[in-house]
Amino acid sequence: MAEVHREIRLPEPAPGVLFAGKYQVLERLGEGGTSVVFKARDLESGELVAVKIIRPENLENPRVLESFRREAGIASRLDHANVVRVIGSGEQDGLHYLVLEFVGGRPLSELLQLSPRLQLKEFLDLARQVAEALSVVHAAGIVHRDLKPANLIFARDGRLKLMDFGIARLTGETVTLGTARGTPEYMAPEQLVGEAATAYSDVFSAGAVFFEMLTGTQPLRGLSPAKRISNAPPRVRDAAASVPVAVASIVEACLAPDPHKRPSSNVLLEQLRSVNADGVGDDPLPAPPPPPPSEPERTLSHWLQEEPRPVAVVLPVMHRLLQILAKADEGGLVHDPITPGTVRLRGDAEPEIVTRPPLSESDTWMVAAPRYAAPELLGGGSAPDAAGRRSATIYSLGILFYELLAGGRRFRLQLRDVIDKGSDLAWLEWQVDREKRLAPLREVDETIPADISDLFSRMLEKDPAKRLANYRDAEFVIQNTIYRTQATQQFRVPVAAAPRPAARSPWHSHSALIIAGVAVATLLLLLLLRQLM
Repeated sequence: MAEVHREIRLPEPAPGVLFAGKYQVLERLGEGGTSVVFKARDLESGELVAVKIIRPENLENPRVLESFRREAGIASRLDHANVVRVIGSGEQDGLHYLVLEFVGGRPLSELLQLSPRLQLKEFLDLARQVAEALSVVHAAGIVHRDLKPANLIFARDGRLKLMDFGIARLTGETVTLGTARGTPEYMAPEQLVGEAATAYSDVFSAGAVFFEMLTGTQPLRGLSPAKRISNAPPRVRDAAASVPVAVASIVEACLAPDPHKRPSSNVLLEQLRSVNADGVGDDPLPAPPPPPPSEPERTLSHWLQEEPRPVAVVLPVMHRLLQILAKADEGGLVHDPITPGTVRLRGDAEPEIVTRPPLSESDTWMVAAPRYAAPELLGGGSAPDAAGRRSATIYSLGILFYELLAGGRRFRLQLRDVIDKGSDLAWLEWQVDREKRLAPLREVDETIPADISDLFSRMLEKDPAKRLANYRDAEFVIQNTIYRTQATQQFRVPVAAAPRPAARSPWHSHSALIIAGVAVATLLLLLLLRQLM
């Protein structure tokens, strides 16, 4: 007997009809591209709730399902008056749903449409609530990544609440998205180029919202990507001269292009609390100190310098790293993007990278900084398969070790236009232009073995179809080069030897000659005495 497939439909508000056994659906509150939100009553508790349900047409989309699971898992960790509470989640008749606190009000975006410029007292009240919500979220180790007026909603008592944690992430969680996530008008510069969003990125978004609340305009609208990455947004008082200096300074600090120059959410809250109703603030708080280095261990970034690293030191480390990557790839593991900072070096110069099982299908889609990212990753498009991810990593390896072997000075000489612009956007433009490429290594340094130079040219093909396809092929070429040249003593440095040998003083060279001379003279004297006897 043929299986009958029942059509999956969203619930309709109707008397006596329950969803998930206990929610009486009262009305449709709103909808978006992926889900619909209903007002409902929990018949067990008697409370009003909001039920967010994935649209049936999105049930086969793994990204939408992952977003739902993420929102339920992350937001359920939060319990604060300025954060919309997630009560529960589940699946009913094929529909995935979240049950949220019923807020009952309208989003801040609607208020800004009706009243584009808020009065100072109202601004300070709402801005402090936003900062308080962020401080709680960040203290829980969460980065929201999509702070905007539409995600700030008024409760029935007038309190402002932060909602929608669908693309939030936990601090320290590996960023594996192929494209930037968020709303462009409120995104921090680092998010635009695919870097990991941090708590400071949320503060930047808050600054963009504050700017709009005070001036009635969005500070980033109309700015080119290049200007957004390298330049500070417009000044608050240029758009609204009546804004007090103390308030404008707080907002502009949030909008600093450099994340480390922005205040933390806790400092931001203190600054906003220090401003009185007339817009006069206390003495400005000192700028937050930059965060401590996230990588206390030595990494390949410590090897980058003006002069090239010795071939005899670099190739064994590259050979070992290729072995690690090949083993991880064959075991179905994923790893952090390949950059100088993600390849650690143990004390004996043994390379290490972080590998782990994939958390989901989308978790394997990785992007490094544009300087080391493969062109196809920066060009967008769908997530690559395993072969595509391997190919992209080979490109990143190629450009990193090319820089080590060529040396910083000669590497930059080939990329003067990119270096002079000094932005990630310039790197992105260079990477995706297939006509622009690095010179063969042997042209940069004639001492580089020809087969190694050819290997790098194949690794650095911008067209993935022409690029070296797997780690084992590169490993084989390097291994043969090392074995072939051992007879010439060129590769006497083992994999474990990272530091350059200390320079020997002239005394060491002279003493060796003296000892050798004494030995020869002694031998000749013995031969002469033997003949005389």
